[in-house]
Amino acid sequence: MTGASVYTLSATDTDGDTLMYGVSGQVSNNLFIVNPSSGLVTLKSPLDRELTDEYQITVTVSDGRNPQVVQTPTIFITDANDNSPVFQGIPYEVSVNENDVSQTSIFRVTATDADQGIGGTVSYFLEAGDESKFEVDRPTGNVNLKEELDYEESSVYQLRIRAQDGGGSYQGNQVFQTSTTVLIVNVVDQDDQPPLFLGQPFSTQVNEDTPLVIAREDLAAEHYSSTATVLVTLEDTNDNSPVFNQSKYDLSVAENSPDGTVVETITV
Repeated sequence: MTGASVYTLSATDTDGDTLMYGVSGQVSNNLFIVNPSSGLVTLKSPLDRELTDEYQITVTVSDGRNPQVVQTPTIFITDANDNSPVFQGIPYEVSVNENDVSQTSIFRVTATDADQGIGGTVSYFLEAGDESKFEVDRPTGNVNLKEELDYEESSVYQLRIRAQDGGGSYQGNQVFQTSTTVLIVNVVDQDDQPPLFLGQPFSTQVNEDTPLVIAREDLAAEHYSSTATVLVTLEDTNDNSPVFNQSKYDLSVAENSPDGTVVETITV
């Protein structure tokens, strides 16, 4: 933090002269300020341990009469928990076969944190999603199935996963840095449902000479079948010629019988 105290230079002069402190060199002057009277070294601009974790600076002390004394102490930069975890390889998406209980671990999310120590240790949490079906292993980031999925229930799930570091000091406070990402889980449909007849019960009227075919077939490798009842009412079709009851008739009629005389009744 700009203005933060880094170190206090200290020197003595046997003559009792007033001492003046300073820094020299481009790096030293860009990053640090030395109070010439007290020797207090403070930050001129913020430091970033992830860029450079130590600096060798040039400091001076002078009594104004003799040549100045020069030293080059090394300043080591301690880590602050100023970085959030960063997910690698995003966006995340995976396809999972429904009913596949053998596929317990379906994906692994990974995040890295540039901080040191516990501040660079990442844990993972399921922040939003169907917790009855999914869980996230905190140390590893493995996304696991808690139960089998059903495509007919849901064909896609969105899981929001949080990465959180182990916490640490930042600007005088104890903080936990976090970041989130989304994992899309697509459920792949399997042939686990029988075919379904619609509009039951079925009834129809057809002519007696009409061919009748009823089919409902599942063409998948593993076949499922369904049955339905169809009420068919047959209607008569004029498809038969009349047939006499006997092939030959011998009839007699008196001569001079009047018109309209019934000779015989023939049935077919």
